[in-house]
Amino acid sequence: MSFRCIANCIEVNDIKSTTKLVLIMLANYADENNQTFPSKKHLAKICNCDDRTVTRCLLELEQKRYIKKETRFIDGRQTSNLYTIKVKDLGGTILSPSPTTNMSPHYTINKDTKEVIKKKSNGRNIYTEEFEEFWKLYPDSDHKTKKDKTFIEWKKYPDKQELKKFLNNYIQRKGGKFIHNPYNWFKDKVYLNFKSDILEIQKTKNSLAG
Repeated sequence: MSFRCIANCIEVNDIKSTTKLVLIMLANYADENNQTFPSKKHLAKICNCDDRTVTRCLLELEQKRYIKKETRFIDGRQTSNLYTIKVKDLGGTILSPSPTTNMSPHYTINKDTKEVIKKKSNGRNIYTEEFEEFWKLYPDSDHKTKKDKTFIEWKKYPDKQELKKFLNNYIQRKGGKFIHNPYNWFKDKVYLNFKSDILEIQKTKNSLAG
């Protein structure tokens, strides 16, 4: 929450009272970059009005250029919009986001590993780009669920390239049938059943080379 942002929104006087209330509530939830993403349903609840009224208020704020709306997606599905508050401060300048990075607000950087990490809607980290590649590679099925838990187990395995080899071997062996839930694939160490296959292939290659 930015007290300065809230104070500046309170000074806005060329919009309807309900619209001003919605603007102040957006400022109340905004982070240090003046950005927030409450759902319309939530805004309607705290502003004591209906969803249609909130939609109208947000449209008015956009038209006045007091806010900027951006569509957000999580795991390919549309979720609540991201709103950046663009109200001028008392000195007449725009409250722009801090110039820390050009990265999307949905991503952050792990300071230790330099990995690009996806953020959850509540600001917590979810998935690295490398994990997203692994998840995409994992066969689609009705059992392809528990992505969050799978990510936790995936992070525990030190050699990610080796995991890809295990998975490729798993896919070839299964042929798209009887696919495990990816979380159980890790939890039950199913991948170890395919480690021996890879070692045997490598052993055969070495013997042929010799």
